[in-house]
Amino acid sequence: DLVLLFFGDHQTRVVTEVDQEPELVQETQANAQADEAGRFLMTHTTPYLIWSNFLNEKADGGLVAPYMLAPLMMEYFKIDGPDWFLWLAVMRSALGGTIGGWVINPDGTIGSEATPQQQELLDQQELFQYDIMFGKRYAYDVMYS
Repeated sequence: DLVLLFFGDHQTRVVTEVDQEPELVQETQANAQADEAGRFLMTHTTPYLIWSNFLNEKADGGLVAPYMLAPLMMEYFKIDGPDWFLWLAVMRSALGGTIGGWVINPDGTIGSEATPQQQELLDQQELFQYDIMFGKRYAYDVMYS
């Protein structure tokens, strides 16, 4: 069985010079009428595709942060993985992730402030990551055993 995940982590700038501003998307009428969150979505989101050779169903995973794509794929295709991905999958029920200072809500909307529940999850995630990278790796032993 095979599962492939295709995604881009940002949109390409549409300019000819590095210091040239504004970008083409900033010149569009839709962008001019959008609020700050809408403009962020127009310039910082890209589509993704998850394909398999054994499951032929369409599904929409919605707006998710790039680091949530692997847990989304593993959950959808029922692929066993480390507990870290299971924790992120559970986290996604309250928080789709963070990107560029914005919080992605489970319904696909974005906001500039995390709810208390989301902030608690983000604090836990930060502790896990700190422990794995710089601490005594207690979280690693639990999440990747």
